[in-house]
Order: sequence, then C-alpha cells, then structure tokens
Amino acid sequence: EVVITPELFNNKNNSFFITYGWKGDDNREQWHDYQVKTVWSFHGGVQVESKWQDYDQAVLSLLPPHRYRTVSIEADADRLKEKKVRHVVVSLKSYINGKPVLTQTTIRNKGISPSALVDVPESKSQMPTVVDMVWYLEGGKKLVGKPGTVEGEILYWDELPEEE
Repeated sequence: EVVITPELFNNKNNSFFITYGWKGDDNREQWHDYQVKTVWSFHGGVQVESKWQDYDQAVLSLLPPHRYRTVSIEADADRLKEKKVRHVVVSLKSYINGKPVLTQTTIRNKGISPSALVDVPESKSQMPTVVDMVWYLEGGKKLVGKPGTVEGEILYWDELPEEE
C-alpha cells in the first residue's frame, strides 16, 4: 500500500516503489501477475474507488480521475470602493464522482487589483462547477448573489447584485 500526500509527492519527486519479496517464494515470474485497486481520497470525504484490475507489468501508471482548473477571481478596486465593498466570500462547488467538493476563498478589497487564484478539482466527465458569491459592505450590509456556473477561467467579483 502506498499513500501519496502532496508533501510526500514533492519530497519523493513523484517516484514511489513497492518491493515484493516473500520468504520461500521461488517463482520470480509469477510476481508480475497481480491485482490493483486504486482509491482516490479528497478533502471533504469524497472518494473514487476502482474495481480490482489484473496487471502483469513491472510499472503501474496511475492517472487521477480529476483535473484541477485554475480560476482567477479578479476585480477593479476603485469600482468596489465606490460600492463600499470590504470583502467577498467566493464558494466554488465542483463535482468528483458525482459528489460535491467545496472550494472557498475570501478576498479583501485591498491593493490595486484585489484578486485570487483558486485551484478547483473537477471530474474529467464533469458536471459544471457552480459559483456563489457573498459581498460584505461597510456598515454590516451583506449582498448575496445568485448561483451561476463557471464559464472559462476568470470570474469578476466587482459585478455586484442589485440591493433589495
């Protein structure tokens, strides 16, 4: 069994080995016949588990059942100051194996271009990623946007919903 974490992946340079050997095992050709089952675990409790598969190769190549999409969340600081926005909470709900994975970030209205880059895990045969934004204004006001799907790789958080 090999458990690969981001830290272990970086420290081992993506090179992992499992050594087979058993006392009294004298058939060195038969060790090439084995079964493999992968379990991909994600933060939040989502797992993708394969069925047992027969292999007869010395090398096992694994391809994760997802990809990461980098989403840039950008805004014009002057436009936000004009509307008295302090910060926004952006929630991105993606799906892996049909189960939701939530990625959240908070961006404060500081600097020339208040922005953030977020890596969102998505299934290769993906359901669309849904974005929700909540803006926090001076004086304790809060604006909640309507959920929408992420189109492309850039989201703008300086386009506020109308106040009710």
